[in-house]
Amino acid sequence: MSLSSTARQEKLCENRMKHKIILCFALVLGGALLECGNMTFGAGPQLTLPPWPTNVPSKLQLNGTWSNVMVKLVMPGSSNPPVKCTVEEILGKQAVYEVVPKPLRPYRNEFVVLAIHNPHTKEDCIISANHTFYVSGKSGLTGYTVTSRGALWLPSYLEMPDANGNLDAAIAKFEKEFDGQKLNNDLLPERRKGASFQRASPQYYYLEKPEAGARAAEMKIEAYEITDEILHVDVRNLATLKPASYWLDLNQRRVVKSIVDGHRMNVASGAPWAEPMD
Repeated sequence: MSLSSTARQEKLCENRMKHKIILCFALVLGGALLECGNMTFGAGPQLTLPPWPTNVPSKLQLNGTWSNVMVKLVMPGSSNPPVKCTVEEILGKQAVYEVVPKPLRPYRNEFVVLAIHNPHTKEDCIISANHTFYVSGKSGLTGYTVTSRGALWLPSYLEMPDANGNLDAAIAKFEKEFDGQKLNNDLLPERRKGASFQRASPQYYYLEKPEAGARAAEMKIEAYEITDEILHVDVRNLATLKPASYWLDLNQRRVVKSIVDGHRMNVASGAPWAEPMD
């Protein structure tokens, strides 16, 4: 084989390798689309925390001041009896707390906390802040973070029944009865429950074009509701304008139905993405 032929052969191998690298990168990018910031939906079992260290006394320290914030409270609907899901805005208080001295990993030392009065149950609650909405259900108040790629939820940390909306009393109880183990169990993001919409979507749905290597598209959540323990979310790809609807069973923590661009998807195949059933 001549030198020029060898060079051509090496160049061909190099191009093939580049193609494989690009393809692998696109597949990895597709998997990364399940994440939003530090949130990964349906990432497996929850983090198991070791016992809270008791050899060094710890306490909560307010970092800054409490501020007023408006949050969305969802009252779930039901089909029997027929009750429509409703969403209302209510006033709460938000603040940042630090655990001092700083605990060792995997424990976290800083938490953004929300104090809120549930007018339907007459309870004052302490729960993690910055969720998309909060749900008043049979098990108490739960915070839900919903994006176009999935949902996760966390329970409340403290609930005071028969309360009159005096959030200062709930805040004082929260500070006085500080429990580092419970705080991390209830508010640590790694302890969340959640599920992904990825396996219920076409392979390239979250990209600007239906091809490997395309850029991630900007997505929009158009609507959401909870009825009969099913979270229904409507989203849209703003690049392709294709809509998608997902029905997430909150007890099973999985998508039981999805319709993307008018096509019912096979959500039970077990594949990394879904194919149309029609």
